[in-house]
Amino acid sequence: MNLVEKILVLIESKEQVEPLLAKARHLATASEAKLELFYCCYSQSLSSKYLFDEEQKNHAKMGFMHGVEKWLEELVQQLLAEGIEASADVCWERHMERGMLTKIERYDPDLVLKDCRYHHRLDQHLFGHVDWELIRHAKVPLLLVRPSAWNQCPTIIAAVDPIHSHEKSTTIDMLILKRSKQICDWLQGKLKVFHSFQPLPMSVILDDTLVLDYERFRDKLRNTHQQALEVLLEQFGLAEGVVEAYLAEGDTHAVLPEFLDKNNADVVVLGAVNRSSLDRFFIGSTSEITLDHIHCDVLIVKDLDQ
Repeated sequence: MNLVEKILVLIESKEQVEPLLAKARHLATASEAKLELFYCCYSQSLSSKYLFDEEQKNHAKMGFMHGVEKWLEELVQQLLAEGIEASADVCWERHMERGMLTKIERYDPDLVLKDCRYHHRLDQHLFGHVDWELIRHAKVPLLLVRPSAWNQCPTIIAAVDPIHSHEKSTTIDMLILKRSKQICDWLQGKLKVFHSFQPLPMSVILDDTLVLDYERFRDKLRNTHQQALEVLLEQFGLAEGVVEAYLAEGDTHAVLPEFLDKNNADVVVLGAVNRSSLDRFFIGSTSEITLDHIHCDVLIVKDLDQ
């Protein structure tokens, strides 16, 4: 059974729609899923009470929405011409995140795509308030995309935590691997699995009872994580040599972005139950800082049973 039958594409900016649609096309074609384009529009001036009476305000709002619908319909016709089943929807909502979350709840998609907002002062595409609200509240897999195109053979990174040192569900890593492999198969890419662990603090060297055994404890810690990673892959059905697995020593917020850049990653798959769970995933740093140092697309999956 296909895990993805409906893909919802949330458009925050008209200027950034082409890179977003290019990736949505690719996924829809590979998965044979239906695309629904959604745009949440609002105009402060058209909503002002001092410019229009109620009838004029409603007329102006409908005219504004009609223009957006016409633009979306042109995009839909392009998709239909390519053999992709597609439709579009528009809503009027002052708070974009509220409109998007309501649409997700009503449409019940299997996957949501959304573009990252461009910040002119920083010359970067960063996660904004709307993105964090979707991360916190959306109950379906959420793919936040950058404008850069995927490589011809995309690299998909599954970031797992088989030790579950932060009380994560034992199923979340399986969900991460399942979605990672699915995306990898669709894009005909290469799957790599990443796990990091915190090293023993150097302060223990100052403890006379541990100084002679520091290296032994350090090796034991690494071996424990290595074995847990191997068991996870075996449980998922990935034999050694079928997938590249990497174990890194260091805080995730520091070593993960570096690993992604070094491997020219196209998509990294992370697991979370809610916003606070995602914060705990990145030890020693706020998740906002960590994610904004990740330059590739980010797919967030959630264990709804937690």
